[in-house]
Amino acid sequence: MPVLPPAFPPCLPLSRLRIGRRGARGRAAVRWLPLLAATALVVTAHGVLLAPGLFLPAQPDTAATPTVIRVAPVQTRVVPAPVPETPLPASPTPTPAPSPHLDTPAPALHLPVPRLPMPVRSRLSAAAAAAAPTGSASAAETAASAASAAQPAASSAASAPALPDQPSMPAMPASGAAPAAAVPPAVAAMARQPARVPLAYELAYAVTGKRTTWNYHASSRLQWSSDAQGRYRMSFTVSAFLIGSRTQASTGLLTPNGLQPDRLSDNWRGGHVTTFVRPADGAQGAGGHIAFSTGRPDAALMPGAQDEVSVFMQLAALLAAHPGLGQPGSTLPIQVAELRGASVWNFGVLPADTVTVDGKPLQTVHLQRAATPDVSRTVDVWYTPWKAGSGETVYLPVRLRISEASGDYVEQLLERMPATAP
Repeated sequence: MPVLPPAFPPCLPLSRLRIGRRGARGRAAVRWLPLLAATALVVTAHGVLLAPGLFLPAQPDTAATPTVIRVAPVQTRVVPAPVPETPLPASPTPTPAPSPHLDTPAPALHLPVPRLPMPVRSRLSAAAAAAAPTGSASAAETAASAASAAQPAASSAASAPALPDQPSMPAMPASGAAPAAAVPPAVAAMARQPARVPLAYELAYAVTGKRTTWNYHASSRLQWSSDAQGRYRMSFTVSAFLIGSRTQASTGLLTPNGLQPDRLSDNWRGGHVTTFVRPADGAQGAGGHIAFSTGRPDAALMPGAQDEVSVFMQLAALLAAHPGLGQPGSTLPIQVAELRGASVWNFGVLPADTVTVDGKPLQTVHLQRAATPDVSRTVDVWYTPWKAGSGETVYLPVRLRISEASGDYVEQLLERMPATAP
């Protein structure tokens, strides 16, 4: 607040002011008294009126409030470039050429060739770039150079096959079909091997196994049959006390090359099905695929494909037709479909082994699908030759074992040989 001047001069206090008629000093004080009173009143009024916040409303602090400047958005639009007029055809008689213009395209860029192939367009662009006008060349010379450079490209376009403007995408397989997979030559060669399928029979096995820390015993039965129409049915049924039974069955056709399955079923926990979808002509592995009810993606069908049940009979049929396949060191590759996928199983022939069945030692051919970094399961099967009543030799699976990397396993051992060879 401003400091107001005193109402009276400090040198003239009221207590010492004397007013009288006599003396010049008293008369001067009387003359100054009204003027001093008026001055004090004016100064006091100005101080009251000019004091901030008393009678005038306080002004907002403009320095603390930032000023907002609103700018309207700039609207832009694309103005198409003017289309150059098509030059008129050159007159047969040469005429003086006008001065060149760098912004005028060469006539060769307006060739009336719709949907030119990509390579031809590239060549035309290169020819036009090479024939671009310079400061010392005339427009007529430029047009002649571009036309002569475009003639080889036009002739190449006439002789080259028509190509689309954009690269075409590869043809996709039909809905539900898996893309064709590369077939290993060994798998294709094995699929062409003749096979000798045995007659109908039934074998009983004693089952032992281990699941985590639980050892169990069960029984299983292999049933194999075929009919006059060339269809087969093969099943494995495992039964255990207080647990129930589980059946895996394979059905399909019999061919000169062995089994051709079309369906694998499993009744455990609601059941699942693996289906072999083959083309209309029935050719193996020619555009077919394998479908899984478990929701896994379809797999491409390879020649000679089997399922995890029929593969054991297919191996027996191959050994019966070609005993030389049982030599140690041989490999029998077959595509095998399970309930959740399909892969190539390479069965290697191990040294001959002896398996005791019903107290009798039998010489066997030992095949093993060894575990790999991608597959932790090992599958072993032992076959023994058996003479049928007709003198034909068949191979019976007398022992089967499936082992996991965790130590779990299941093994089936033939209880007794059939009374008569099938």
